[in-house]
Amino acid sequence: MVNLEALWQFQQKDMQVDQCESRMRQDPTRVKLLRLKNYFKEQQDAMKNVENETERVGKTLAQAQSQYETLQVRVREQAQGVGQETLETAAQARAQLAQMRDLLGRLTTMEQRLAQLMRDLNKSGRDLRAARQNAAKAKNDYTQIKTQYDTIYAEQARELDALVKVRDEAAKDIDPALMDRYQAVKKRCSPPIALLRADQCGGCNMSQPAVVVSAAKKGERIVECETCGRIIYVRE
Repeated sequence: MVNLEALWQFQQKDMQVDQCESRMRQDPTRVKLLRLKNYFKEQQDAMKNVENETERVGKTLAQAQSQYETLQVRVREQAQGVGQETLETAAQARAQLAQMRDLLGRLTTMEQRLAQLMRDLNKSGRDLRAARQNAAKAKNDYTQIKTQYDTIYAEQARELDALVKVRDEAAKDIDPALMDRYQAVKKRCSPPIALLRADQCGGCNMSQPAVVVSAAKKGERIVECETCGRIIYVRE
């Protein structure tokens, strides 16, 4: 005969441990703490990204400023040349004017680009300040809530330790091979043992074939539900 009663009693204590662990994971203070931790990490990443973007825009701005100054020099030189040269034909005059218009157009485009880069740089500065403020607030909130949670966790940990000790004590009289089977089934479905009720598995409520019902009632070997795979136990 397979001693499923001891395993059944063990399962009750094992489920209490699982339920305690689940309550600890779902504790509202813990959930809030994890959210703050993730938010703080997001703000740190945001600061890094903004810093990189600020550096990129700054370099681009410096390059654009240099190009702008070069264009200004060329415009002045072109203007001086137009005033000093004696143009012999209308074609030469038109060519000079076209060059001047081209330079002035490029100068205007460069001014617009510089203005946009300055706006981008200012925005990066605002974003960086906001990210720093958000990160500082998140860190402060995290520190305060962490203090509260440490007290809550200590109480929960004591409860869990007590339940684990009771469960482990109940496991001492169970055959190791039977315990291995229990743990293997638990990986697929929990709880791993289900009572047989009206020839149905108490876990998935599916009817069992007569041969399965008969074997479960005899209790000579471990019988599993053909639908969910739970160990079926006929408890008198």
